[in-house]
Amino acid sequence: MDKRSVGLKKLFIDGIRYWFLIILVGILGAVGGWRSTVSYNQNVDKEIAAAEEKKKKAEEYAAYLAQDEVEVKTFTRKECEETLKGNALKDVLDTYAWYQGREMKRDYMENSLYLTMEPYDFNALYLEFRVIREQGVGDTAAFADQVSFNSYIHALRCYVIFNGLVDDLIEQKNLDITARSLSEMISINDGGKDFYDDYLLLTVYQSSATEALTDDIVKAFIAYGDELAKIYPGLHLELGEVHKANYYNSGLNSAIETQRQAVANDQAKIDASLKKLNSMQIAYYNMLVNGTDEESVTEIVVAGQAKKKAAATEEEDLPTKRRLLPMLLIGGVAGVVVAFVLIFFANLLSGKLLFMKDFSGIYGVKVLGAFHEKKKSGISGKLYQAEYPDAEDKEDPAYLYLALRETCRRQEVQNAVIVSTGALDQVEGIKTLVEKAKKDGISLSTVDAFPKSSDDAEKLLDADGVILAEAMHKTRLRNMDKLMTFCKENNVNMLGAVGIVNK
Repeated sequence: MDKRSVGLKKLFIDGIRYWFLIILVGILGAVGGWRSTVSYNQNVDKEIAAAEEKKKKAEEYAAYLAQDEVEVKTFTRKECEETLKGNALKDVLDTYAWYQGREMKRDYMENSLYLTMEPYDFNALYLEFRVIREQGVGDTAAFADQVSFNSYIHALRCYVIFNGLVDDLIEQKNLDITARSLSEMISINDGGKDFYDDYLLLTVYQSSATEALTDDIVKAFIAYGDELAKIYPGLHLELGEVHKANYYNSGLNSAIETQRQAVANDQAKIDASLKKLNSMQIAYYNMLVNGTDEESVTEIVVAGQAKKKAAATEEEDLPTKRRLLPMLLIGGVAGVVVAFVLIFFANLLSGKLLFMKDFSGIYGVKVLGAFHEKKKSGISGKLYQAEYPDAEDKEDPAYLYLALRETCRRQEVQNAVIVSTGALDQVEGIKTLVEKAKKDGISLSTVDAFPKSSDDAEKLLDADGVILAEAMHKTRLRNMDKLMTFCKENNVNMLGAVGIVNK
């Protein structure tokens, strides 16, 4: 099996389909949670009395040892600036400089259009422009013509690189965006290696701020090209192809991580420096940060034995009894989760054809469509409709047949075979496809229960193309493996696959 995935929708459908299994495993989980809670609480009851007495004594002794004598000191800005000199003042200013640097980096990360994009779902728009040389240019010396062309391209590049385009957009559209932030979203490439060539590529990273600017970018860029044509006559710009791409931007991811690390480094420097500053230095630093003229700090006069307090605190933890109802719920939820995990692996490891995407995911066959051979009523029917929402009615599988017909026409197939590992003789939807194809001059024949004879194999080899038709939830993958291996090894033209639902 090459590739099979199970979506949440399929798990939800199977959860309804096998509700009795969910309830049963949930009840078993709740019973297990209840029993484990009762046993645990019985053991806790035996330990609480002695543990509480020990905890009380440890807390009293640790609190006695750890008492610190502290006092609050208040400093003014004038007092600090008159007292702090030399290295003492330099240490405070260095710490404040790191604080300012950290804040600027944070502000840049929060307000940069580029750095706030998602690198794992990155979208870019590519605008391809061509520089057109009008007839008549080139009658003069070739060198002069090439110099004008190079100057024209160079001016266009400078217009983008040095924010001319960005400034025009901000002014024309009255955008609430900084030129620095917007310029990170637009770049230009002339495509040449050792010389300018006729094609210019504008790349516009797609965000909420730039998606609406596409037309304005094109107009502004062409308008600037027209202005340059007054200086370099005979040249003008035309918009060519427009492409979009979605990809993982490793450069953006690295830039974000670099900024985050830079902020963390500044914070580490601030924390390390504050540990070395005295009370007055810390107060002055707080004044610089808060913009105040007076700050108060707490100063330890006599330090207690904090390590002993920490050690006593670590030893005094008491066991906590578990509440019965939450544990019942947790056990029940755990049981439901286990049930869904079982359903997940049952789907993932199933030897039957369950998903339409199995055709392409496992065998690499194009999916043409599906149809309902039998429509079930009630909840079962609703579940099948939810599981295969695109399946059509067997009497008129319009989109399915359209996909089949156009596939045959594109590949110039006049004689095709519908093949299946199961029975097709009583499948009305297949008969409908055969009749429709006959009206359009396409001959469709069927081969079922493959491989039941060598004649069937010869029929596949002689056909212009083969269409795979299999029943969902019934066809076994091991039978399909034989069929697909035969077609692959014998270069049989596999046109696509059709799913039969509720057969």
